[in-house]
Amino acid sequence: MIRKNCYVEILLLFCIGAGLISPGLNTLVASEPPTTLLITEVMMHPSEGEATNEWIELYNPTSEVVNVEGWMIADEKETDLLQGDPDHGDGSCSIPSGGYAIVTDKGTTVYDSYEIQDTSVRLLVDDSTLGGYGLNNQQEKLILMDPEGTCVDAVEWGEDYEDVPGVPFGIPSEGNSLARYHQVDTDDTLSDFYECDNPTPGSENLPESQVEEPGEGGTEETVSEETVEESSASVLITELYYDTHPNINAEYVRLLNPMNISLDVSGWYVTDKPWKEPDDRPKILFPEQTIMPPNTTWFLTKDASAFFWETAQLPSFEYAVDSRSDVPQLETFRSVSFSSTGGLVGVYSASNSLMDLIIYGETDEYVSGWEGPAIPSSGQGIILKRNHSNETWYDTDSASDWSHHRIYQIGQSDFPLQTISCSGEVTLFVSPDASFAVIADELQKAQYSIDMNMYEFTNPFLYQELCDALKRNVTVRVFMEGSPIGGIDDREIYILKNLASQGAAIRFLVSDEKNQVKARYQFNHAKYLLIDNETVIVESCNWAKTGIPKDPSYGNREWGIIVRNKEVTEIFLQVFQDDWDPLHTDSYPLEEMNFTDYPEFRLDYYVPIGSYQPKFNAQTIPGSFRITPVFSPDTSEQALLDAIDAANSSIYIQQLYIYKDWGEIPSPLIEHLVNKSLEGIEVLVLLDYQESFDKTITLLEETKEYLEASGIKVKFISSDWSPFTTLHNKGMIIDNSTVLISSINWNEQSIRKNREAGLLITNQDVARYYASVFLSDWKLEPSQKHTSALIWADYKYLMLIAVVVCITLVLILRDWRKRKWT
Repeated sequence: MIRKNCYVEILLLFCIGAGLISPGLNTLVASEPPTTLLITEVMMHPSEGEATNEWIELYNPTSEVVNVEGWMIADEKETDLLQGDPDHGDGSCSIPSGGYAIVTDKGTTVYDSYEIQDTSVRLLVDDSTLGGYGLNNQQEKLILMDPEGTCVDAVEWGEDYEDVPGVPFGIPSEGNSLARYHQVDTDDTLSDFYECDNPTPGSENLPESQVEEPGEGGTEETVSEETVEESSASVLITELYYDTHPNINAEYVRLLNPMNISLDVSGWYVTDKPWKEPDDRPKILFPEQTIMPPNTTWFLTKDASAFFWETAQLPSFEYAVDSRSDVPQLETFRSVSFSSTGGLVGVYSASNSLMDLIIYGETDEYVSGWEGPAIPSSGQGIILKRNHSNETWYDTDSASDWSHHRIYQIGQSDFPLQTISCSGEVTLFVSPDASFAVIADELQKAQYSIDMNMYEFTNPFLYQELCDALKRNVTVRVFMEGSPIGGIDDREIYILKNLASQGAAIRFLVSDEKNQVKARYQFNHAKYLLIDNETVIVESCNWAKTGIPKDPSYGNREWGIIVRNKEVTEIFLQVFQDDWDPLHTDSYPLEEMNFTDYPEFRLDYYVPIGSYQPKFNAQTIPGSFRITPVFSPDTSEQALLDAIDAANSSIYIQQLYIYKDWGEIPSPLIEHLVNKSLEGIEVLVLLDYQESFDKTITLLEETKEYLEASGIKVKFISSDWSPFTTLHNKGMIIDNSTVLISSINWNEQSIRKNREAGLLITNQDVARYYASVFLSDWKLEPSQKHTSALIWADYKYLMLIAVVVCITLVLILRDWRKRKWT
């Protein structure tokens, strides 16, 4: 509670000053018994159902019933009115003495997800979210107010707010709550609360440890080497980078203290030759009085400058080269160097007890502490990473701890797979039917910022929309692929240079062998926009006349979606910022691209007209959605395989192409599709077919034959007879309820090596829209001859020649008739 009786504060200060009590003890300083309601537990980041599973717990420590009708609870952005919940309770707002109340939003699923005692009072806020946009996972405050607006209690995390007393708590992990010690109220969130991994909505909070956490200024327990050796937990090796790029010696080992207590690692060491006698082992040594905090990870690298060059971050320590004064230097005994072909890495305590060990690649050496074969060789520029599930690290002392589908290239991001449950609205559109009008409209509504990641950009009409946005003082950032197949088009160079001259910031993902720059991703192939940090547009299409055609009678078949949700947009923004970050050596500004100037070059504003008859208007759909942002190489393989495996009735796929094999291995996507078909699931696959690409046709027909042998129906759509210039989509529909909209081609490069972006969205109305588009395309047949090729864009010169010939013939005929024949 905020208000305290003055005599208690004076008494406490007197006792501290007299030395009768000490604020540094491992116990909380007692406060007076609370005299009004308390916020006692907050769930701001539930493991599932982010938008509908948040809750706040109130407790009445007084001897009287407290009626909270007309009370308010506020966060950083909004104030909500409390009211009874007639759907999950009796609608009462009265909290009995010693009783609890649960505060949720309208549409909550809390009572389905948690066991809550029947005696708990059920309360609602007066709208669909707790606070402005739900409870912020990273930083937030909550203030409980009586009907007069007087602050009764407050709690804060991640940020120190001026109107909340005391010190804020840190950021609780996903699934954990922020819980108050029972009836403890010192007006200091850090002292009064702890992180609870077993939330108890509607009942007393019971910390696992009966030793109270220290208040500010308290001491932290540190575990000695002897204690560690008696326990099952110790320091783990979680990453190893040993096969570096040429001339960039950034090899490193990453260590983790997985325990909730600090470790004294004085005298501990890392060695690359654990089979030798302790006195003969090369060592990277931790000096005396080195304490490793709880749940802390350390990067130990040979050369901090090379590490920064590759990762855009500073390591914790360097040990072979003193390249940076701002990175602590570790001593070595002899030379430690991780072999690029194979070897062993061990972590030992000061008494030479083995803490962790890995064996990798090709090696004849072995020490006890490892089971089975070595971890397979990674390849140049690739990181070995230990597996974990949530916060639990795999530790079987075998290669299975390090087995992944994903390839971890040095410098790449590693964003987790997240699903957001939210209410709101989304806008659905497809090309060629409605994409240009929808995207142009969103660009015209931008007020503050437009961030765009795109593979190719040649559309002059969308270029004009960005120019108009710049004139409105909208900040525009564009991140492009620096080496698309076929090179950067002159139209794109013209567009980007002119945008930059008007104030836009332009960067490219670049490999530059001459300057020892290795791009993190093989291609930056993503296609998405962020508008005002509140709206994300995800597409399968490049910004070309075919991808987003101004006239809807001509163009590719593409899918797109607009999501207006700040939490979803924030996830895409984090990825954009990481890719854009100028600290990454492969993120080149426009001025470093050395483009040739062509002063006479002009954009072609001609609008192609085709034979397609638009059928699908854009639709804005309100409702509740489950949205999973998907990125390559971070999460796309896991997300796509999980989506396929979850199918119960049908899978519809529309792709530019799918190949049966990924190099030397079968495509896991194909394997999972076949398994679903053999289970009786209906699988339909639509692929593009370009007869001029002989090699592609051979691979496509091989895929078609293989899938059809397992009962999967496959159809080709060709621009030779269909109304589309290309079937360029990269989408999927599962059970008519979940849809994939993305830039992700179904090949190994796109999923494991490129930067790609997309999302999975679960909502039946959304799925119904895209399914209707898919089934319409499925019905197309070569016999339904279209004249998409017979457009003015292709035949205007022939028509002009014909006109000239006709005029010439008329003139000749007229001259012939005027002649006098003799």
